[in-house]
Amino acid sequence: RSLPDAEGRNVVNVILVDFRGFDTLGEITVLAVAAIGAVALARAGRRPRQPAATPDPESAESTPALAGEAAP
Repeated sequence: RSLPDAEGRNVVNVILVDFRGFDTLGEITVLAVAAIGAVALARAGRRPRQPAATPDPESAESTPALAGEAAP
């Protein structure tokens, strides 16, 4: 039915013209998702790293080997 309504010469041409808007919308969606993913990856690489946890001084004093002292 599309062929006579669209007054196209062949079925392929009519289908391409009829669905061109949907095709463009799909392409824009794919590009937008790819751009959002690229921005998310770029921002994830910029986050500052958490410093390593330092040992508690009280626990270091209770264990002489960790504090660098010789055991009695």
